[in-house]
Amino acid sequence: MGEEDKEEKNKEGKEEEELVLCMKYQEYQRIEEGCKHPKEYCPYRQTCPIQLFGKDF
Repeated sequence: MGEEDKEEKNKEGKEEEELVLCMKYQEYQRIEEGCKHPKEYCPYRQTCPIQLFGKDF
């Protein structure tokens, strides 16, 4: 395995770690983008990883 292959694999792994599932809309999004619907009611808000780790917290 070449050095470029290792770097590419690390990039792919990092991107997967940054994605979390929005329980309300059942879609994956990046944590760093924060909640896409912060003003809407969400029954999962208290346990939402997007809220806990995102920029809007």
